[in-house]
Amino acid sequence: MCSLRTETKVSEYNTVFPAVNNFYLLTAFCFGLLKTNMDEARKQELTRSYLTTDYVVNDPGIRFVIRIGTDNRELDEFLATRGTSDWVFLTAYNPYSNELSDEENQVRQKSLLDCLENAGYEFLLGYGQSRHQDWPAEPSVLVLGVSRDKAIDLAMEFQQNAIIVGSLGRPAELVWCPPSIEN
Repeated sequence: MCSLRTETKVSEYNTVFPAVNNFYLLTAFCFGLLKTNMDEARKQELTRSYLTTDYVVNDPGIRFVIRIGTDNRELDEFLATRGTSDWVFLTAYNPYSNELSDEENQVRQKSLLDCLENAGYEFLLGYGQSRHQDWPAEPSVLVLGVSRDKAIDLAMEFQQNAIIVGSLGRPAELVWCPPSIEN
């Protein structure tokens, strides 16, 4: 099921925790007030990896690199031509940073692309590539016009630890995603 076609998964937390709204629940996850399945050492290791990755948009006729914490004039110009400001860069590959076979990853990525297409989102193909070449490049997508909450929902649905988000005129940001309810 594609979370872009239904109520958000973040809102499902309100069913389990009815007194907690999305903002407070996400804040609680960000500050570690709710239990996650990742220890601090692993999170620091992954953070270093994410921070030293180039997020490359490489769609026919369009190519630019996104880096966490930096402004991107090319991306901003592109967003302006599309009349949108919010974006997310994500993949369906290697859930929770556990390497899967190429075949499994390709099936997952096709599901992500189908989900985005069926929901009517504009997206561009790309990949994430470690600057240290210590992890294989992961096919990814830059999705335009998606809200932060929907992006987190989608990342949770495809079992991703984190996503890269941004908006026009602002630097790219690493956003950790709370684990899905099933975990």
